[in-house]
Amino acid sequence: MNERNNEDIRSVYQELNRNHLQLRDDLLAGLPDKPPARRQRSIGEIIMRSKLTKLAAAAAILLAIGIGATFLMDGAATPAYAIEQTIEANLGVRSIHIRITPLKEGSMKEAWATFGQDGEPQIMRMEYPDSNEHPNAIIWQQGKARTWWKSQNMILVMVEGDLLEQLKNKMEYFDPKVAMEKYYRQQEDGDVVIETVLPSDPKGPIKLIITTAPEPTDRDICLIDPETKLLIKREKFILDDGEYVHKMTNEYLDYNRKIDPQLWELDVPDDVMVVDQTVEDVGLSRGDATPEEVAVAVVREFFKAMIDGDYSRAGQMYGGIPESKLKAAAGKNTMLRIISIGQPKLLDRNDPGRPAGTFSVPCVVEMSDGEKTIEHEFSPWVGQVYNRPDRWLARPLL
Repeated sequence: MNERNNEDIRSVYQELNRNHLQLRDDLLAGLPDKPPARRQRSIGEIIMRSKLTKLAAAAAILLAIGIGATFLMDGAATPAYAIEQTIEANLGVRSIHIRITPLKEGSMKEAWATFGQDGEPQIMRMEYPDSNEHPNAIIWQQGKARTWWKSQNMILVMVEGDLLEQLKNKMEYFDPKVAMEKYYRQQEDGDVVIETVLPSDPKGPIKLIITTAPEPTDRDICLIDPETKLLIKREKFILDDGEYVHKMTNEYLDYNRKIDPQLWELDVPDDVMVVDQTVEDVGLSRGDATPEEVAVAVVREFFKAMIDGDYSRAGQMYGGIPESKLKAAAGKNTMLRIISIGQPKLLDRNDPGRPAGTFSVPCVVEMSDGEKTIEHEFSPWVGQVYNRPDRWLARPLL
């Protein structure tokens, strides 16, 4: 292969290896885990248990027996704010825009999402600071993640159907509904103390100071819009040497505003390389083969396609890389025949950049550059297509 193009291919797929391991980490980066939850009440239970709902129910009973007028005229018993109001207001949220600071490499800096009637995210866009090691943007919809890697000028499309399940322990930093319900339950269980500070200006935000109990190690400060009762800002602090140190701020912006459809498209150069690992024919079906058997079969199929000049088929075996990229990498070089394929070796899963279950397959191939013929040794990595254990593919030729 042309050495420069070969280096480009190698560089791209060294990134792809990291991407396979890193995508979910990047999706979740910077969002602290929450401890295992006790049995959680539904939103309906929370609302029905709220002081406001109980008060309304009591008023209805009094009205029904004809003595409610005096009760309703007495507003002294009505609380100015209760967290259940925000929980109930959240039921109407269908879209949101979030900004997270401070910026940190590999951690989400901004996000947009739309929600269905059931409250589950329908489509999400997450953006990250510029980096050579992390994606710049991820768009998730219907079980697929489209990731933009500016440093590699590449869009990588992968199956990510279980993202919502993976996000469950992190959603409080993405979805304000989850955050407020968490605070409510923690307060009931005695895990936090919530102090409500009402504004002197009626138009000013309501402040909630949430401190862990019995040890006040963590503190969150939430600002609530007094009119909509929706969360507008959330700051996280950690107790360090007797002082609360700021760690993160989430700003919840643009509730229920129509999101420009262009936001769900990636703005990339015309010459971007698209590697789509969700298409049906990427890689090779494992069937009943052992991991070692399918690893050898993938390598054999890849080199056979390269020998035949079938770069489309070779690309399918090589992670979904476009035909044009492989053809350019080959240049004037041609592969003539497979001399040998050795026994696959399971790579150490603790070795950085190597996904668990990846094999190294040693092989020797006869090649020609048009002037001379050589025997070249390769050791491609072979493993499962990301989140598709039924299909296997080749990774970089090392």
